[in-house]
Amino acid sequence: MKGVLISINFIFCCFLLFLDSSTSLPLCVDSSAPFILNSTLEFCPYNGSTCCNSTEDTQIQKQFQLMNISDTTCASALKSILCARCDPYSAELFTVQSTPRSVPLLCNSTIASNSSQSKAVAVEDFCSQVWESCQSVSIKNSPFSPSLQGQAGRTPSKSNPSKLTDQWQSKTDFCTAFGGSSTSESVCFEGEPVALKNTDSEAPISPPHGLCLEKIGNGSYLNMVAHPDGTNRAFFSNQKGQVWLATIPADGSGGKLQLDESSPFVDLTDMVYSDAKLGMMGMAFHPKFAENGRFFASFTCDKDKWSGCNGICSCNSNVNCDPSKIGTGSSGAQPCQYQAVVAEYTANGTASQPSSAVSAKPTEVRRIFTMGLPSNTENGGQILFGPNDGYLYFMMGDGSGTGDPYNFAQNKKSLLGKIMRLDIDNIPSAAEISKQGLWGSYSIPKDNPFSQDNGSQAEIWALGLKTPWRCSFDSERPSYFFCGDAGQGLGYYGVLQVSNPWYPSLGCQPWKGLLISRTKVNVITGSEVAIAGSVLIKGSHCGRRLYRDGVLLGTWNFYVLLMRAPRKRAFKKAQVYCLDDSVLDLYEEVDLITKGGNYGWRVYEGPYPFTPNESPGGNTSKDSINPIMPILGYNHSEVNKNEGSACIIGGYMYRSNTDPCMYGRYLYADLYSVAVWEATEDPVNSGNFSKSRIPFSCSHDSPIKCDPVPGTSLPALGYIYSFGEDNNKDVYILASEGVYRVVRPSRCSYTCSQEKATTEAPSPSTSPSHACRNFSIYQFLQISFFLLLLICFV
Repeated sequence: MKGVLISINFIFCCFLLFLDSSTSLPLCVDSSAPFILNSTLEFCPYNGSTCCNSTEDTQIQKQFQLMNISDTTCASALKSILCARCDPYSAELFTVQSTPRSVPLLCNSTIASNSSQSKAVAVEDFCSQVWESCQSVSIKNSPFSPSLQGQAGRTPSKSNPSKLTDQWQSKTDFCTAFGGSSTSESVCFEGEPVALKNTDSEAPISPPHGLCLEKIGNGSYLNMVAHPDGTNRAFFSNQKGQVWLATIPADGSGGKLQLDESSPFVDLTDMVYSDAKLGMMGMAFHPKFAENGRFFASFTCDKDKWSGCNGICSCNSNVNCDPSKIGTGSSGAQPCQYQAVVAEYTANGTASQPSSAVSAKPTEVRRIFTMGLPSNTENGGQILFGPNDGYLYFMMGDGSGTGDPYNFAQNKKSLLGKIMRLDIDNIPSAAEISKQGLWGSYSIPKDNPFSQDNGSQAEIWALGLKTPWRCSFDSERPSYFFCGDAGQGLGYYGVLQVSNPWYPSLGCQPWKGLLISRTKVNVITGSEVAIAGSVLIKGSHCGRRLYRDGVLLGTWNFYVLLMRAPRKRAFKKAQVYCLDDSVLDLYEEVDLITKGGNYGWRVYEGPYPFTPNESPGGNTSKDSINPIMPILGYNHSEVNKNEGSACIIGGYMYRSNTDPCMYGRYLYADLYSVAVWEATEDPVNSGNFSKSRIPFSCSHDSPIKCDPVPGTSLPALGYIYSFGEDNNKDVYILASEGVYRVVRPSRCSYTCSQEKATTEAPSPSTSPSHACRNFSIYQFLQISFFLLLLICFV
């Protein structure tokens, strides 16, 4: 009886494996992104998006020639198989259930009707074609050896070359080892480049009717991290450096966020320097925090105010930058006076076990990273742990304000404008840190893309970013790593039209030189420099009025910075009328981050070529890089003219069952809180996304009442700073006016045919309503499996 039960258990295990979907985006075998060739490959038939350069193409050709295959049909099949390493989907073709393969997964049956590949009609069995063509053909250094594939076949003959029949007993055994089928979640190789279905002619995916929010907290926070113990708790932090541990109320309970502002989990304000663009920008808790109590903070410090702020300046001779030539920033700070810090802290010693700790000491355990910043703008600073690899990802902006004049983002010797990937579990000795020239206490993962490149910083995972602001991994497809990247803005020279105080008789004339950002107009009030942070000047004709958060202010008098000629500046009182709209039409983007990916800045801003006003650090030519274009983005002109737009706030792939119509859609927003978008990938695993701006409102039964923006139906969120996600995968908006949770659409009278009372999470590969049933079966099988195990050991 016990043996029977064990057999049943085994069947259940196998069935559970079939239910576990694995999906990925276009990726190369080394996990880097495919690129567009500037020239045509000579041997392999991949001349658009590919994973091979000309050198690799030549290597494949030599490998093929050494096989010395006499049969032309077999030779053609083997050539296509070897060249599959150049396929944009080669990572998936050469990896099945996390196991690397010597050859791609060969299609061994008719492509299923739900296949993501382009041929939805019956096709010949390619695996059988390879067997029939090559079974009796001698192949030198054959890639079909059982030892290479990790499968059981005949003992390979010591003779070389060998035939398939020397190594495999039958076609069935051969295709069991090397064959597979294409489904909606995977691809197989059919002898030619993988092509996904073109869904342009199919019915479009309908966007949700709206996003329903409830306000559960009044505090203003920059970061939210779910507690690693899986409970309904989360950590919230503000820009000043305070961290709180909060309990999140159950959905629909009417409860509020349980958080005591007077009792933070940890207070790091003594170390953190905070202003408009500096402060504590990120926090991360070790995946094993519940066991080891380790957590990390990313913040900026002022070396004039804290002795621990002592890093090396990122503007140095190694990157062709001289700090003495940069000058002081807008606040009068010297270059590298402000520094980026990642420090480790611990919750150990404050409770019987870390998971139950409600406070931590602000004593630094270890300095992970310190680097001086050339200016106080565009610094990023978010940190995340990779869900699969456990490494710490550190997002760093170009740190240079206007136009990245020193071209840091494209310079692989600089860590500015990069995403770094650090191993914080294997700390080298102080001598080894010094020898390797590291910026702190961490080691370099061996598979980092530039770990073996002496001319590059080994910490780099991706480059060519302006200001990565809010990045996230898809919780169900961790290979999808999304990052919002804020566009250029500060310091653009616009065309200001004023009533000239020096020559009133000239009337309204254009003046070059107003220093603007996406959200700011620099002004002088009295004798003190101030920033009217939400003033936008709209219109291309004199006489247009000013708006603040969409509310008409009328015509205001400001002291504005005017320039008659370069380096001749004067602050004068002038009546501001209008600004050329094109100056504000900057691009905000979302990137899909991959290993070694170059996202173009400052050669490109989004899809547009970019030319800086000055470039003392040199330029990078368009032909020298293979930039990865954004998957999503928007021009500022796309957002309501009255309210304007500011900068992108990257969000999350929505994976909660709370709003089933939002499931599987990426959410992101604009800082000004007037626009929220959802984006859908179509076809699945293609990396091609389409966006839709969606309305949003606050539920009538929100635990905390939401005030509306005057004259609109929008809830007054203030500024959207960030998004958050809890352990139930519910998504939150962190705004200046409070904390908002995405809730059931019916609470805002939005219709969603798939909404129902359920606690099951949808499957990513099916419609939410159908997937909920699948998940119920999955849970049932899990419970059954563990019950049977229990019976076996009784």
